[in-house]
Amino acid sequence: MQVYYHDNGRRPTQVHRVIKGLGTKSATVLFRLQASISALTVDSSSYSLVIGDAVRSSAMDDPSKVYAFYDDFSSSTMKKEWVKVWGQWSVQNGRLLGNTMKSKDVNNDNVELGVYVKSGFHWKDVEVELDLMETNPLRRTATGPFLRLSNVNPSKTTGWWLQYYTGAPNHCYLRPFFNNRDGGWKYGGRLPTAFTISKWFHFKYRVIGNRFWQWANDKLVHNNLKVDKQWEILKGTVGLGCHRSTLNCKTLYDNIKITLLVATTPSVTLGMLQAFSPIKSALLGQKKLPADSCKQIHDASLVNNKPRAKNGVYWIKIDLQGSAAVQTYCDMENGGWTLVGKISGRVGNIYNKWLVSNHNTAELKASNITKRNQFACLDARSLAVEEASTVLLSSGDKMNGLGSKWVMWRLPGDREKASFWDHSVGSSSVKAAVQTPVMVYAWNGQKKVRRQTAFPNVHMEHSFVTYPFFQGKALDCLKNKRIRALTN
Repeated sequence: MQVYYHDNGRRPTQVHRVIKGLGTKSATVLFRLQASISALTVDSSSYSLVIGDAVRSSAMDDPSKVYAFYDDFSSSTMKKEWVKVWGQWSVQNGRLLGNTMKSKDVNNDNVELGVYVKSGFHWKDVEVELDLMETNPLRRTATGPFLRLSNVNPSKTTGWWLQYYTGAPNHCYLRPFFNNRDGGWKYGGRLPTAFTISKWFHFKYRVIGNRFWQWANDKLVHNNLKVDKQWEILKGTVGLGCHRSTLNCKTLYDNIKITLLVATTPSVTLGMLQAFSPIKSALLGQKKLPADSCKQIHDASLVNNKPRAKNGVYWIKIDLQGSAAVQTYCDMENGGWTLVGKISGRVGNIYNKWLVSNHNTAELKASNITKRNQFACLDARSLAVEEASTVLLSSGDKMNGLGSKWVMWRLPGDREKASFWDHSVGSSSVKAAVQTPVMVYAWNGQKKVRRQTAFPNVHMEHSFVTYPFFQGKALDCLKNKRIRALTN
């Protein structure tokens, strides 16, 4: 199942979606609105669900592009959105571990904040889901998240903190703080089962205005609780707490999802089921109908899982808006690779041009590389962010299709068109860019884990390209070769 957005008559654009309750009789499809919808307005034309035989390519299903915030801790390091206050916080085996120990300087504060999401201080009404497990058997109480966290200063902490007894009784509490004034274990509830050490619990919280809801393992615990006026907090981010104690917390968190709520939830109804008529592959890729990518042409031409479209030159959309188009070579036989750059020999300093501008694009009509000390590329940022998932570097020794040697890897998940591959953001931003691990695959069956950022580093002294930036000599197999860059 795919979700498409129709923007004022332009070609439908696939958007990321998450399906909850898959395999049940009441599945829910979640996706972000691509444009605001006014109250009391009916929009029956902007979004479509595509199912069945009409699905010709992979569904876009990145949860971080659906929720206001999402983290399943699949990366080996914490996301840059997290800010540490104190304690030892690290990703361990795909979970976040808060091993807080005793605070060095708490000034007799009653509340302890470990980490928080830095981008959420403007959030008002939200729904938060997470999995939580306390592993320290010496703890009498376990800590949950902070909601409506509006001040993270330890001496001025303002937010709503969730607390849980370990073992019997099954008590839990919403504990409010305002300017570090402790409201105590004020708003109590009873869990459906006792909070047990070393056992996972799934929690869901909802805050709307001054009212609060909580579910534990899908059972309602707090129902439309009204927070007293003196403890009202209108907006704030989400944080994770910890107790100051020599016994310290050793808490695991996973699968954190934050959804922004609106005052009145819009009603949604399914429209009529209609047959989907894809654009004929014979037309797609011509000047009058440029394609979003070579893979789009490839997928539209599939018959019995084989492409009718042949290797050759097609019109492909470029620039940040995807409104212009140029001709470039497409490798259809190997899955629909789009040629976005060619480079050979010494070409000078091209960091501000490579893949972020159109340069010598006529050379992209040919698959192989014949000229030395030359490069050609197109502005591939829109293509790389909205259409492609994988980048491939190939030797340029063949007349038709991929070269004899190649390496490929997945593009980073947090890329944005406005900054991806663009060194004009400044050297400090490039140097500070987050490095993420990625598996690199080679033509000879070898694979290695390397690290990449959102910025390419092109080194021409030995006709060696790293794209995007990799630590070490990840691409030695292509050293002293003519290089072509392709996306898919």
